[in-house]
Amino acid sequence: MIARKKKPSGSKILKPVKPELVAMVFEKMGYELTTQHGSHKVYNHPQKLLNLAIPFHNKELQPSLIKSLIRKAESNVEEFLEILRAL
Repeated sequence: MIARKKKPSGSKILKPVKPELVAMVFEKMGYELTTQHGSHKVYNHPQKLLNLAIPFHNKELQPSLIKSLIRKAESNVEEFLEILRAL
């Protein structure tokens, strides 16, 4: 029997990322900064009725939070990483 390699899940591929870089990736996806509430910046997409609240604390964002933002943006980890690498 041949053992198959499982594709790593998004959280295994993702590493902690600075919030500034996460925001830049979503800006490349078409999101625009609309408002800020304390340490959270809210980004909206002009064609979609979606908003993303990205926390700007003094630490990197964990993969689980990044993955949650990617899902909410109706995107995928591969697209996110492709844009991140291009920055």
